[in-house]
This record gives sequence, structure tokens and C-alpha cells, in this order.
Amino acid sequence: MIEHDMDVALDFADRITLLHFGEVIVEGTRTEVVADPRTREVYLGE
Repeated sequence: MIEHDMDVALDFADRITLLHFGEVIVEGTRTEVVADPRTREVYLGE
């Protein structure tokens, strides 16, 4: 599944791969992806 809405992706997926400008930046379970600082920086705006 490809999804750009993080809330939807987190609700449906068991494992997530985040891309940023075509490169994998984070890959793992929902918990791992949400905890990764790169996720917060790129996708969650923190």
C-alpha cells in the first residue's frame, strides 16, 4: 500500500517504509517508525 497520510498508514500497516526524495529514511514497525527522529522531522514537522 502506498499512502501519504501518516495517520492512515499508521492505522493500517504493520511494517512501514518511509521515503524522502526517493530514498528510504526509516523502515520498521509502527512503534519504531514513530519513535525515529527522522520521522518526526520529515513527516510530522517536529
